[in-house]
Amino acid sequence: MSEDSLQRDVFDLLNRLRGEDELNSLLSSLGYSFVPRNDDGRRLVWNSWTDPAREALAERPQRLFRAGSGGEFGVAYCRLKGDSLLVGQERRVISQLQGKNNFTRGLFVFSNEDKTRWHFVNVRHEAGEDRRSLQRRITIGPEERLRTASERIAKMRLGAGAARMSALEIQNVHNDAFDVEQVTKKFFDDYTKVYFELQDDLIEQTGDKRWAHDYSLQFVNRMMFLYFVQRKRWLGDDPEFMKGFWNAYRLSDGPEDRFFEDWLKVLFFESFNGRFHGGHRHFPAEIRSVLATAPYLNGGLFTENELDQRHSFEISDHRFEKVLNLLEHLARKGLHPDGTVSHTFPLSETGQAYKAFDAGKTGKVVISWEDG
Repeated sequence: MSEDSLQRDVFDLLNRLRGEDELNSLLSSLGYSFVPRNDDGRRLVWNSWTDPAREALAERPQRLFRAGSGGEFGVAYCRLKGDSLLVGQERRVISQLQGKNNFTRGLFVFSNEDKTRWHFVNVRHEAGEDRRSLQRRITIGPEERLRTASERIAKMRLGAGAARMSALEIQNVHNDAFDVEQVTKKFFDDYTKVYFELQDDLIEQTGDKRWAHDYSLQFVNRMMFLYFVQRKRWLGDDPEFMKGFWNAYRLSDGPEDRFFEDWLKVLFFESFNGRFHGGHRHFPAEIRSVLATAPYLNGGLFTENELDQRHSFEISDHRFEKVLNLLEHLARKGLHPDGTVSHTFPLSETGQAYKAFDAGKTGKVVISWEDG
């Protein structure tokens, strides 16, 4: 089967992924060996697990597939309780599988309780003194664009010689499939370029370098959070709302270079603050309906502030489209935080976190609640 054909098949299976039947079809198509239901190695022992890890699961975890010489590479399926997939819970379960079940080489597949959301988790062990493990995720769900996910999962295919491969060789295939370093590097290079172009434009308009720096950062942050909001389907249940919003403006009869002033500011300062009054007749009816029902975001990032008011300026349509294209690239490539966080440390290992940062292994240090 050609690479393109395989990617199309994987894309189709991911679109239909609602349970073990589709998961089995997916992994079988990639060359992994199904573990029969009556096989002693299928149902994984969890009696000695810690309570938080065991209590996170809706049922006993299973080894669904094996691969490689002696079947030493495994695919574990873990169904979590509840509607969400919490990374903290997944980490606890993986820790128990690796420590108590000797699941050192494998793929970890998680679903929520009703099997509508999925994480495919790769654990890559770093060389070095601390032997930290990096967890990378591919997310499958109703709001996800699956083109990049299907490309990456298709790279997990094992060839005709799979039965002779060692577990380490298969693990390396997975490590390569989950490697988004080049994709994220390109995104952040593009981000830097778009950011500085916007900043330079605002400096030219106002002569205020400090303000231009701060406002550009605020604007791009707002746009990135806006993409999070649409990904959650909070804008008309449309995960591509911004593309439609922009296209509606371009098809309107209004003057050029007014998207920021007449369209985007209404979304930011009225809709997200529960103050959309519906009197803006330049919006099509379907856009007005979405703006009227947009979620109240409790002020904060979308409160009109001193940076918004200090200078008279504009963001041209051309300049905005560059930011839009950048974020469309982000969405198409599936570059969500759970896929780009490279190192996670408990607070007890804060010193190790800053050591990794100082060594140039990571770009930011962020403190967050584990299950947030």
